Amino acid sequence: MQIYDGRRDRPVPVTTHTVAVVSASRRRSPDYDSMTLRKDGRRDWSLFFCEAGCLYVEDELLRPGQLWIYPPDVPHKYVTYHRDQTVYWYLHFTGSDVAALMDALEIGLMRPLDVSSRSTLALLGQIRESMQHDDAVSRLCAEYRTLALLELLAPAKIAAEKPPSGGDIGNMMQRAMDMMEHSFGDEYDAGQYAAMFHMSVSRFVHLFRETCGVSPYAYCIRIRMANARAMLEETELKIREIAERCGYRDALYFTQAFRRNTGMTPSEYRRVRRQGFRVTEQ
Repeated sequence: MQIYDGRRDRPVPVTTHTVAVVSASRRRSPDYDSMTLRKDGRRDWSLFFCEAGCLYVEDELLRPGQLWIYPPDVPHKYVTYHRDQTVYWYLHFTGSDVAALMDALEIGLMRPLDVSSRSTLALLGQIRESMQHDDAVSRLCAEYRTLALLELLAPAKIAAEKPPSGGDIGNMMQRAMDMMEHSFGDEYDAGQYAAMFHMSVSRFVHLFRETCGVSPYAYCIRIRMANARAMLEETELKIREIAERCGYRDALYFTQAFRRNTGMTPSEYRRVRRQGFRVTEQ
């Protein structure tokens, strides 16, 4: 068995943010049994999510769909066995208000927590993607998604204590709009937003349209197009790169969507804007 003692851990930066992500990744069990022992723990918070197989944490067995959180400065011990073909995610984060947030949300620590696998995997994947870019917007996206993940861990009774009022609904939809503005490059998933508020997708779409005047998908497209226009005007990025940053994996599909929005292709838009003409949305 190979044993890792944590000597190569990434240093934890000082932050005043509510949450700052240190590292996030998806791991498969290697071709041998592996144990990680950190006798002094880590300086940050450590979250582990079991996607497949089994993850042995302390004296507990973490099964698929279960999650575990270590607070800072607490000894770590977790083991994977090659026979289990384990796949798990880890997320290390710090922040000035994490401890108070954990208490307020009544999130259990150092015990298996059952979670929504689909929503958890989506958020962890988005956090990891955000961490690939070391810029202010990416760090903010990682922070926002980590907060959304912690919200998923709050016991359902907290969200179900009373039905949302009109003001609460407005605040909910504003949070969804804010999240869209910070994650416009991700694949649109109404289920993720609905899960944030513990409601069905159809209910979320209805409330969003009622509150904001457009469907959540239409609002997401509006945000994407606004950012695409800004990048065309202010950067030298290629059309393909702008498409990817705006959530379009297919540059041709992006061009078609952009033409529907502005009446011209991205290349035409860039040329016209740089000649000093004003362009309005269709």
